[in-house]
Amino acid sequence: MVPKEYYGRLFTEDQLPTDYYSEALTLESMVKIDNQLRCKRCFSPIEEEWQLPNGKHYCRACIVFGRNQEGKQLYYFASKEADINFPVLKWSGKLTSYQAEVSEKLLKTYQQQKNSLVHAVTGAGKTEMIYKIVAYVLETKGRVAIASPRVDVCRELHIRLQRDFTCSISLLHAESEPYDGSPFVIATTHQLLKFYQSFDLIIVDEVDAFPFVGNPMLNHAVKQAKKKPDSLFT
Repeated sequence: MVPKEYYGRLFTEDQLPTDYYSEALTLESMVKIDNQLRCKRCFSPIEEEWQLPNGKHYCRACIVFGRNQEGKQLYYFASKEADINFPVLKWSGKLTSYQAEVSEKLLKTYQQQKNSLVHAVTGAGKTEMIYKIVAYVLETKGRVAIASPRVDVCRELHIRLQRDFTCSISLLHAESEPYDGSPFVIATTHQLLKFYQSFDLIIVDEVDAFPFVGNPMLNHAVKQAKKKPDSLFT
């Protein structure tokens, strides 16, 4: 039986126990686009000097997540529907009329499979504005990721959302506990490289912050972690 924490995840050949090879789906580790070899996991261009003694190329850009090597496969397990208890949201606060309007528009946009951008000053209540859409996705058996390039933002969000939601929430960053299979994830944007077509909804906080802004690898990580191309807002 495949462990629940494997669903929606991406593994190198060396990371996945051999017992699960036959149950996993596979991807080529490298792809060639316009005569340029690229890493399938992070989409970084592979430099000529990134070679092993046997002549095979590997990706240095995302090696911290395990060596992705030419000639080997990547393995993943299709994401499953979330299994959670109702109700998901236990927050008892009340939105202002403006916040409620934004909250409704976010939900409507998601249902239309479109992307959204929320731009508001600090303290405007952006976090509370996403509660309705997050609860909706979870209660319809979807999976949600809230990502930020900043670890401190992830930690703060994890504390707040644990207080306001009833389901388990995984916090993922370089020094966190391993992923436990929760349908609700708060993670640094780098951690999304470990997922493949996993989430129905991805919310990116602090999109203008280093190192996310202008970083093709992290933008690719967000896109690759989504189940569908039009379920993202920032």
